[in-house]
Amino acid sequence: MLRSVLRITACAGLLVASVSGSACAQREGVNGVLVIATGADVSTPVPGVDQNQTNWQVTNLLFLRLAELGPTLSTVGDKDFVPMLARSWKRRDSVTVVFELDPRALWHDGTPVTSRDVVFTFERSHQIPDLATATQRIASVTADGPTRVVFRFRHGYAEQLYDATYHLMILPEHLLAGIPQDSIAASEFGKHPVGSGPFRWVRRVPDQVIELAAFDKFFLGKPKMDRIYFRVARAPDARLNLLLSGDADVTELLSWAAVQRLQGNQEFSIIPVTSPAITYALFNQKAPGDRTRPHPILSDARVRRALVLALDRPAMLRAVYGPYAVGNDGPVPQIFAWVEEPGHNAVRTDTAAARRLLADAGWTDHNGDGILDKDGMPLELTINSPNASPQRPMFAQQMQERWRQLGIKANVQLLDGPIWVQRRNAGQFDIDMSNAQLDPTPSGWRNSWSCATAGKPAQNVGSYCDPAIDSLLQAAYTSRDVVPVYRRILAHIREDAPAVFLSAPANVVAVHRRFATRPLRSDMIWLGLRDWSVTPGLQLPRDRARGN
Repeated sequence: MLRSVLRITACAGLLVASVSGSACAQREGVNGVLVIATGADVSTPVPGVDQNQTNWQVTNLLFLRLAELGPTLSTVGDKDFVPMLARSWKRRDSVTVVFELDPRALWHDGTPVTSRDVVFTFERSHQIPDLATATQRIASVTADGPTRVVFRFRHGYAEQLYDATYHLMILPEHLLAGIPQDSIAASEFGKHPVGSGPFRWVRRVPDQVIELAAFDKFFLGKPKMDRIYFRVARAPDARLNLLLSGDADVTELLSWAAVQRLQGNQEFSIIPVTSPAITYALFNQKAPGDRTRPHPILSDARVRRALVLALDRPAMLRAVYGPYAVGNDGPVPQIFAWVEEPGHNAVRTDTAAARRLLADAGWTDHNGDGILDKDGMPLELTINSPNASPQRPMFAQQMQERWRQLGIKANVQLLDGPIWVQRRNAGQFDIDMSNAQLDPTPSGWRNSWSCATAGKPAQNVGSYCDPAIDSLLQAAYTSRDVVPVYRRILAHIREDAPAVFLSAPANVVAVHRRFATRPLRSDMIWLGLRDWSVTPGLQLPRDRARGN
């Protein structure tokens, strides 16, 4: 079915003839077609709506922010930001920043982007819990003419420009003003989004392919890629096979096994990219499916610490990621390396200490069946993992075996993506194999490790709560030197052991050799696709076909 959808022989290219019913056109100087193999479908690529990882990547090609983080990804101060919709900004005082919009910026329907769009986006963010939390320190956003926007903050702090830009991808007021936030996904706009970015929406074939086209009137210069296709293949092996068969050009988050299969293949380059991701096994602090009661086993910090100490995480890491990950001992991705204390031992294995902790907590093998028990209850836990992930089931199976040696029975349950998400958000798990793409600043820890978000879907689903951490997160808002504060937060998390922090992996990307790429950004890996092109003389037939 997929092959019949993706092969349009009359055009010698990919999906082109069926985009709008128009004929394909050959032309000189074509910059090419890029096919990305991805593991998830794109349902609604609109800012603030169902932002799974693939939605997020596509959304960032369709919509723009006022400014983007610079190459260092520093979120502190004003200087390390790159103009986008805003061509400049300046400060009136310590709590006021004025942005000047680029008057050339257009929505994909040809309507100019104005200050009213920015005001509308900020007002709409109040209806989206995650964004409302992220932008709570912005007191007001007002229009001062058609291209001038004034941001006022509640107090002075180091990440004002970051809050004003990173969290707010600007929306078109003229198209969304009459659509309630909870109706966007089902609306015409949700199905055919209109942004201001370098690529425009063309179409979606559910669970098969998403097509974008270069926006010819993009004010910062027409993209060098004519078409981008996100081809959905949920199984990791299927994505790899798409590369090897020539039906895809790029895929990311390759497993170590996949990288080994590609090594020596001259058609592809393997590019590791510093990542904002962490992989961890999250302990549920509450009874599965009932957040009014503590978890009968995992609410005891001694048990959680024992489960962590029992694991040989360096060996697990090598087996799953090879050289493309580093160990961590907290919610610390590679881009947060500066947060770690110098010389900190990120991983520690001590099975003897694990046994002592379990015994101290009352867990012994009273009946001699090889499984620890307490008050007649066996120490038995279920590990939920999405089956589409190549790495997390591998970690789960290694954890199962290591814990078995201590008398802990762990049942690995592989779940289809939607079922896994449903159970995770509902708190219906003992241990959840989690992967998170963190914001570029540790202030985003409040989403997953704060009492304020405990038990909330897509946030702190493990119901972890330590008031001391909430106090420290608040202190980091106004501190001039945030590093010591963040290190104190990490110390609390390590002591409480709310999860087994397994790895800080790199993004590993396979790219067909014909593409001239630019450096890939850690937190938004496809953001720079408008600067990609095909090396002259290396075009494939599909690179020369272009739909109208």
